[in-house]
Amino acid sequence: MESNLTPGVGTDLLDYAPGSTATITASDFIIGSTLQFQVLHVVAAGDDGLYGTLDDVLGDNSGAGHEAWIVSDGVRTAGADGVLGTSDDGGDLDGVADGNIVTSWYINPDDSLGATFLLTATGITAGDDSVAGTADDGLSGESATTSFTDSGGSYSINFAAADPDMYIPAIPFPADVTPIVGSGDGDAEIPSAWFKSPITGTNVRVESLAPEDMALGQIVPFEIKITVDGSTAPENGVITFTAGWNIDTTSNGDFGYDETYGVFAAFVDTGDGAHVDPGGDASVAFTWLVVGDEIRGTFTVSGLDDGDVVVVEPWLVLEDSIPDGVTGNVQSRLISAHTGAPGFDANPGKPGIQTDVISTGNQTVPLLRVQEFFTADADLSVIKSDSDGASIGSGTLTTDPDPDPLTAYAGGTFTYTLLVTNHSTDTIANGVVVTDTLDADVTFVSASDGGTESAGVVTWGLGSLVVGETKLLTVTVLVSETPSDSDLLNTVTVEAITDDPDLSNNTDTEPTELGAPPIGIPTIIKDVTDVDGGGAFASVNEAGDVITYEVTVSNSGDADLTGATVTDTIASLTQTFGNDDDGILSPGEAWIYTGTYTAIQGDLDTNGGGDGDPAAT
Repeated sequence: MESNLTPGVGTDLLDYAPGSTATITASDFIIGSTLQFQVLHVVAAGDDGLYGTLDDVLGDNSGAGHEAWIVSDGVRTAGADGVLGTSDDGGDLDGVADGNIVTSWYINPDDSLGATFLLTATGITAGDDSVAGTADDGLSGESATTSFTDSGGSYSINFAAADPDMYIPAIPFPADVTPIVGSGDGDAEIPSAWFKSPITGTNVRVESLAPEDMALGQIVPFEIKITVDGSTAPENGVITFTAGWNIDTTSNGDFGYDETYGVFAAFVDTGDGAHVDPGGDASVAFTWLVVGDEIRGTFTVSGLDDGDVVVVEPWLVLEDSIPDGVTGNVQSRLISAHTGAPGFDANPGKPGIQTDVISTGNQTVPLLRVQEFFTADADLSVIKSDSDGASIGSGTLTTDPDPDPLTAYAGGTFTYTLLVTNHSTDTIANGVVVTDTLDADVTFVSASDGGTESAGVVTWGLGSLVVGETKLLTVTVLVSETPSDSDLLNTVTVEAITDDPDLSNNTDTEPTELGAPPIGIPTIIKDVTDVDGGGAFASVNEAGDVITYEVTVSNSGDADLTGATVTDTIASLTQTFGNDDDGILSPGEAWIYTGTYTAIQGDLDTNGGGDGDPAAT
């Protein structure tokens, strides 16, 4: 049966990554035809100036995969597994005798990168042996040609991660940052998370991560550099790439990137040293979902022009806990990339959606050997002090004996200060927990930094301490009104999931000797300052003389006197110094009053109370 249509041949994509497979469709051939397919390297267009025609200039085709192969319309054959209908089948993959033949060709990575290929589909007839594909075959007269590439086009992508040694010690946790949208300077949120340093001009990204450099629960910034070298048409400077981050280890351990957060943020980092975008219009939008054991993010970058270099910085979040015994790596990878946004058609004249594939290679950034969260060494220590003012700074705390607090007595309240230190020079301590066992003769009042108390034990879950980090904690306690002993003992301990090579400094016990409770001691002094204008030493000579007094009340003890009032049985007093409104007379405080008394004849008759001294009246 002859066809009135013009045969054609094409590929599902215009460009392929090394190691991928091209799907080839020959269409509008005579139904039941047998075709010979062949893919050859070409180095130049022929006289017609067009690639994909028979006068193309052939290159070196000595590599594997350039042999011709035969496919008959409607005949699908089983592959190496011997089972028809599986992914390794050969022959006409649509299995229908309809003049359209579907086959495939593997892009050999050994000799394909940067190559242009000529694809031919030629109708053949069996010769005298009635077997197609032998030396006596003839030609049916139908043929078609096309061209495709493995060039990578105008875009190249480098998949990496920021170096934790540069952006830590300020561990970036999700609660501490604000996601950047589209584009912006990443240093505003996570300083020094770069692909290339803007200070030294050198690449500082890393290709793998290690547990000793990471904090559980932290944001992990990745650095994906996109370089544009050539035309950005017809996709108008838009590309889409997909990357994945595993939520489990390669040993199926329950640890990886946190699927609750997914891709926490992604933006074009305008502060990266690699950033070149004269138009200032590069930006990224993204979506993510969990596929199996992988967080899969799809990122669409727009505003790209020839000569641009932009770094897309996605933020993933590491899980904040890791079960005992977990091993293996946590993998992340660049999965694929193509020109245009999702759904973009680079060749609308052909059936289906076609895009130009951007070569991504096999790029991964593993978090290696997660068991080293447990086995890496970090020497932790803890010191506890009860001294007043110890919380001012870590420099005041040592393991030497220190003065007991002034308020350490029955019914008194005082504060313990704890100093926790990671002495390691190269390892972050993870899963750090501090516990403080209080003496039975004190009651918990409060604790800093989220410390909680249960059954007399105060606990702080500190999470991570970076290299050389110190942490000051405080706990305030109330001493019993009736303590069972004059000495208090409090013991504090620090531990972590990270291995500690020196346990001798992980515990400290602080003794506190209780003193006597403070008391207030009132002192009253009453002096005559004048007698009827004659001065302090004049005598009362007659009824009607006016005596002026000064009364000084002070507290010579070491506790407040509360509810204090001052009265005089014969004089009305007026305060001239101090303030007695609150009724509290503090240690060392003085109140001064003046008052007058007018002598009567009875005072004279009794000689001022019997001793002749007017001050005694």
